[in-house]
Amino acid sequence: MRSLKILWRWQCGKKNSDSRNKFEDLIQMAKNSEQGMDFLYSSLTNLVQPLQKITPAARDNKQDEYESFLGSKIPNEVNIHPPNDIKSKGRCKRIRRSKDMKAPSKRKCGKCKQVGNHDARNCPNNVVG
Repeated sequence: MRSLKILWRWQCGKKNSDSRNKFEDLIQMAKNSEQGMDFLYSSLTNLVQPLQKITPAARDNKQDEYESFLGSKIPNEVNIHPPNDIKSKGRCKRIRRSKDMKAPSKRKCGKCKQVGNHDARNCPNNVVG
């Protein structure tokens, strides 16, 4: 039953899309001619009354449409209860982004007495040897 509803909705969607495309093609054909636009308008006006007789008067709202698609009622109120058996240990560490990272601090080197991003242990003036 449900697969038939899905198939029917797909076919209606396909027909709807094809109808829109054909209607757009008709407008493009008639847009340069006043007679063509008059004919298209009068034809559409004549279609309204027979179409109203065929289609049902009351349209489903979105919720009714979703419920018919799902096959069950959507509840008005949802109660969510907190879990009662939480066994968490430790803490959750947040992953820092590049914006959160600190810039390397400037410090005064003990050997060369310059303010920079190094100290006496990794001074560029150290003699390797």
